Amino acid sequence: GSSSSSSNVMILENQPGWGPKSVENMVLAIDSARNPPLWRFINCLGLKHLGLSNAKQVSNHFGGSFISWWNTTKRAARANDRKQSKEYNELMNIYGIGPRTIDAMLEWMLVNQESCEELASAVGLLHDHFHGHIASSSSSASSWSSSSISSKDEDSDLPASLPLLGKNYVVTGTLTCLNRENAEVFLERLGANIKRGVSGSVDVLIMGDKPGASKQAKAAALGVEVMDEMEW
Repeated sequence: GSSSSSSNVMILENQPGWGPKSVENMVLAIDSARNPPLWRFINCLGLKHLGLSNAKQVSNHFGGSFISWWNTTKRAARANDRKQSKEYNELMNIYGIGPRTIDAMLEWMLVNQESCEELASAVGLLHDHFHGHIASSSSSASSWSSSSISSKDEDSDLPASLPLLGKNYVVTGTLTCLNRENAEVFLERLGANIKRGVSGSVDVLIMGDKPGASKQAKAAALGVEVMDEMEW
């Protein structure tokens, strides 16, 4: 309900590294991402060694079914002899995915299972449908070819409005809540473009501890908005 949502927002705003603006951006991003395709959901998890291209391969392999992917992943992670399990071998059959990526995904699942399932439920993935197709099991889902998901399908799932769409951001210094790489990924998923240097085209400079002096000075000279981590 709305009271629960307001309470959750207040809790987030009180956490280290979270300010009103970053909470607002996150809420807007979640609202614009209801019922996402599986590949987009997996990509947003920030799994180690698993980029956008591989997230799409995982989704293709399981026919876009969160439940098929998740159940296979859970069983593989919990297997006594993990690498000999049929579920691990199922994951190894995903085109372009190797053992390093699979192991990182399984370790992530063991730590984050409950929160990931709650997130999947919140965005509607536990209904287990994908573009109107019901996915029944990993075996039937894995028969889908890469061509099952066209570029037209992918484009149609892009949110109509992302809160930072078209904005240029630079991140400098050490952040306490996220490392700089993860902060940049988070910004990109809100629609922002990440720039390496400060110029007149940059909209916001986010500064952590010990920021680059040249970036700070250039931002001041150009009138670029500067935010510290708490403001962001």
